[in-house]
Amino acid sequence: MAIANWGSTDLGGTIGTLHAGATLRVAHWPALSEGQGTIILAQGRGEFIELYGETIGDLRARGLAVIAFDFRGQGGSDKQARRGGHIGRFADYRDDLVAVVRYAGQIGLPRPFYVLGHSMGGLAALMAAPFLAEEVDRIVLTAPMLEVIGLPASPGLLSAASTAGSLVGLGRIPVQRETGNTPFANNRLTSDKARYDALIALADANPELMVGPPTLGWLRAALGAMRRVMATKGRPLAVPTLFIASGHDRVVSTVAIDRFARGTAGGGLVIIPGARHQVHLERDELRKLFFAAFDAFVTNAPPRLARARPARSRRVQRFTLGGEGAPNLPGAAAAPSSPLSPASEPRPADIAAVEAAAEIAAAEAESGQSGEAKLAEVVTLLAADPPQPAAERPKLAASDRLRAGLKRSRLHRRDRAPKPGAADPAIAEPDFAKTDLAKTGSDENAAPHAAPASQSASEKPGATGANEADTTPGAGRPIDITGHDRIAPPSRRGRLGSKLLPRRR
Repeated sequence: MAIANWGSTDLGGTIGTLHAGATLRVAHWPALSEGQGTIILAQGRGEFIELYGETIGDLRARGLAVIAFDFRGQGGSDKQARRGGHIGRFADYRDDLVAVVRYAGQIGLPRPFYVLGHSMGGLAALMAAPFLAEEVDRIVLTAPMLEVIGLPASPGLLSAASTAGSLVGLGRIPVQRETGNTPFANNRLTSDKARYDALIALADANPELMVGPPTLGWLRAALGAMRRVMATKGRPLAVPTLFIASGHDRVVSTVAIDRFARGTAGGGLVIIPGARHQVHLERDELRKLFFAAFDAFVTNAPPRLARARPARSRRVQRFTLGGEGAPNLPGAAAAPSSPLSPASEPRPADIAAVEAAAEIAAAEAESGQSGEAKLAEVVTLLAADPPQPAAERPKLAASDRLRAGLKRSRLHRRDRAPKPGAADPAIAEPDFAKTDLAKTGSDENAAPHAAPASQSASEKPGATGANEADTTPGAGRPIDITGHDRIAPPSRRGRLGSKLLPRRR
């Protein structure tokens, strides 16, 4: 049974159940100021509407109406398994999103429509885009689930195993045991302790809205959906899309998001340095960087569709009204910053870089160009975040350790004086001095950058002497907000892999 009312937190607005293939819990709110359009919020796996209360307030304060919903199988929507989280096919999530967008048009929410999708919701939004090209103006995706990192085996092996299990009737079996709350020091969602504590308290107060571990059927559907979406890389996107990736994401691969966004026409990319998986729950300075990119791509950009065409389907979506809350959501009162935060405000240069990248992405989306073309023009450098504490550093796989060793070896060779008449190696291969593979002790999504080989130790930015360690956060490790200096060139990377690493059969 679906839940048609709020849980422990009343966010106001209008809430009820939408009958569209499955029974979905849906809520919507008017804008707090002059209308700029409507945001359709697509959440990640295991989430529910109440988790986005602060973000909903921020969006409404920007003059945007908001409609949010729980995907089937989680939150207050219909669940196919006792603890929820099960899905037979990922296209069901796509259908849920399409139904909610068309319901927003049915009840007359202000246009243009924008989709804001996070993680699993981002993958569903990419699948739904061809069905919504004439109804949705733009899409913004935060940490979209294009590739999951930290899997116990290769995606191919897991896909085969989950398919076999589903075929013999084990599709609803959880793939792991339920665990208790993760301590803040080990969480992968946010670096803001206050917001993380509020998240845990909200989850504990609403056990009926929580879901259990993913099932074999969900795993099979998700792996297949990621494989099919990644296969479309290089084809024009049906709806202009801004990809916002997190620099310290340990749930989904920032590298995969980078490659997909930069190699696909109509897609733009912004990387928020230092952010973990759930940027909506991050520290104030990181959330402000996210909203700077969002405003440049959505709020301050002209509408793409002069007039949205009505949906081809004329079927009226049936909505059952649930509990009525207050007419307006309280203002977006930000949670207090975590004591771990080095500052409460992002630097003006950081905001300018994010806005520039998002504006270029918007221009490319209008012209249908690949994200590779113009994002390289954004040369504003930001100071990298402090490295992760040793307790949070995940272990590198054997292949990653081998690559890292090879990178260090190559950088060491480049430090030696070149032969007479030979080109300067520091100029011959500038990109390899700043790749993620030159890092040890952290994942590929948050790599510090090596200094140029031609630079002596005493000349490196932030150096304090040969026998004195520099503890300044981010000293000597500039990063590009676009992520262009974070990935090794494909040709060199492929040549390295083909010569020194075993090939997959």
